[in-house]
Amino acid sequence: MKASSTFIKAFFTILISCISIAVFAQGTPTPISGPSDPSDPNGNIQQFICSTDQVLLKGPLGASEYYWYKKDPANGQMQLVSASTSNTYTEPASGKGYYTYTLITQNASGCLSDMSTPFNVFVLPPIVPVISGAAPLCQSTTLHPTSLILSASPVDNGPYAYTYQWKRNGVNVGTASTYLVTETTPTGGTPVTYTVDIAYSSTTTNGQVTCTQTATQQITVNPVPVTPTIQWN
Repeated sequence: MKASSTFIKAFFTILISCISIAVFAQGTPTPISGPSDPSDPNGNIQQFICSTDQVLLKGPLGASEYYWYKKDPANGQMQLVSASTSNTYTEPASGKGYYTYTLITQNASGCLSDMSTPFNVFVLPPIVPVISGAAPLCQSTTLHPTSLILSASPVDNGPYAYTYQWKRNGVNVGTASTYLVTETTPTGGTPVTYTVDIAYSSTTTNGQVTCTQTATQQITVNPVPVTPTIQWN
């Protein structure tokens, strides 16, 4: 009898879950891939995050089990992605766009809650930073100054106004999209490391969100020959 009771309980638990999912799915809109400009999102979005961040969701304390669901963009149905005793759910951000999550909790008696209202997350477009123009550089001297222009991309595009922070070996040196490199000391076996932090900010319904990513380039500075002398014999 105990085994039969356990089987019946499990059967009804699955049945209730399926009914809850079906009812919810019928009442939810088709997921969207996300607007190109997150400053004017299409939909009710509770959380905006950068593509390098984690989705972090929290449920109420006190439940014995937490069943987290995520909308499948292929069919619009809520799919179970986690069942655990923790009231938090995390996952890395996927590609840019609009993601929907819901939660069902279970108490110590094995009773299930109704499915929560949808929680919508918008992942902001990623930055793919690139430094171009790097090459070995000759030591710059008074008579023979040499330099190299480093260019950062992307540059301003559409709704995003990018900012730049160049660093030489970790020290801030410039804030334009390009940087003129001049080195007066040969590097020997240790190249000079240049980085650029590229960022943009987006004003959302939750306030301003700033996303930043970094590109790195190392430059070898070669010594110039010693000053020659001319001999007459």
